[in-house]
Amino acid sequence: MFANIHRSAKGQNGPVVVIVSNRGFREVSGTQVLSDVDRRGLMSGNLYLSIATLKNRAGELRAQLTVQHPASK
Repeated sequence: MFANIHRSAKGQNGPVVVIVSNRGFREVSGTQVLSDVDRRGLMSGNLYLSIATLKNRAGELRAQLTVQHPASK
Protein backbone atom coordinates (compact mmCIF):
# COMPACT_ATOMS: atom_id res chain seq x y z
CA MET A 1 0.00 0.00 0.00
CA PHE A 2 1.04 3.55 -0.66
CA ALA A 3 -0.37 6.75 0.82
CA ASN A 4 0.16 10.28 -0.47
CA ILE A 5 -1.32 13.72 0.00
CA HIS A 6 -2.12 15.51 -3.26
CA ARG A 7 -3.01 19.11 -4.08
CA SER A 8 -6.29 19.50 -5.95
CA ALA A 9 -9.94 20.38 -5.59
CA LYS A 10 -12.54 17.68 -4.99
CA GLY A 11 -13.09 15.49 -8.05
CA GLN A 12 -9.85 16.53 -9.74
CA ASN A 13 -6.40 14.93 -9.68
CA GLY A 14 -3.31 16.79 -8.59
CA PRO A 15 0.37 16.41 -7.83
CA VAL A 16 1.75 14.63 -4.77
CA VAL A 17 2.84 17.15 -2.12
CA VAL A 18 3.55 14.73 0.76
CA ILE A 19 4.58 11.07 0.64
CA VAL A 20 2.92 9.60 3.72
CA SER A 21 4.14 6.05 3.07
CA ASN A 22 5.76 4.45 0.04
CA ARG A 23 5.73 0.92 1.44
CA GLY A 24 3.22 -1.42 3.02
CA PHE A 25 1.70 -0.27 6.32
CA ARG A 26 -0.97 -1.05 8.87
CA GLU A 27 -0.80 2.36 10.49
CA VAL A 28 1.20 5.52 9.93
CA SER A 29 1.95 8.41 12.26
CA GLY A 30 4.08 11.51 12.14
CA THR A 31 4.05 15.19 11.38
CA GLN A 32 4.57 17.19 8.23
CA VAL A 33 5.24 20.90 7.80
CA LEU A 34 3.29 22.19 4.80
CA SER A 35 4.44 24.95 2.50
CA ASP A 36 2.41 28.17 2.54
CA VAL A 37 0.69 27.11 -0.70
CA ASP A 38 -0.26 23.71 0.70
CA ARG A 39 -1.37 25.15 4.05
CA ARG A 40 -3.75 27.46 2.16
CA GLY A 41 -4.84 24.45 0.10
CA LEU A 42 -5.61 22.49 3.27
CA MET A 43 -7.58 25.39 4.73
CA SER A 44 -9.64 25.70 1.54
CA GLY A 45 -10.25 21.95 1.10
CA ASN A 46 -7.84 21.52 -1.81
CA LEU A 47 -5.72 18.66 -0.44
CA TYR A 48 -6.66 15.00 -0.53
CA LEU A 49 -5.29 11.73 0.80
CA SER A 50 -4.93 8.92 -1.72
CA ILE A 51 -4.24 5.31 -0.72
CA ALA A 52 -3.19 2.92 -3.46
CA THR A 53 -2.33 -0.79 -3.59
CA LEU A 54 -0.15 -2.86 -5.87
CA LYS A 55 -3.33 -4.09 -7.59
CA ASN A 56 -4.76 -0.59 -8.01
CA ARG A 57 -1.95 1.96 -8.27
CA ALA A 58 -4.45 4.59 -9.44
CA GLY A 59 -5.95 4.55 -5.95
CA GLU A 60 -8.23 2.43 -3.82
CA LEU A 61 -9.36 5.21 -1.53
CA ARG A 62 -9.51 8.98 -1.77
CA ALA A 63 -10.51 11.41 0.96
CA GLN A 64 -10.59 15.18 0.66
CA LEU A 65 -8.92 16.70 3.73
CA THR A 66 -10.72 19.35 5.76
CA VAL A 67 -9.91 21.42 8.82
CA GLN A 68 -12.36 21.60 11.67
CA HIS A 69 -12.38 25.13 13.05
CA PRO A 70 -12.96 25.53 16.78
CA ALA A 71 -16.35 26.93 17.75
CA SER A 72 -16.41 30.69 18.23
CA LYS A 73 -16.85 31.88 21.80
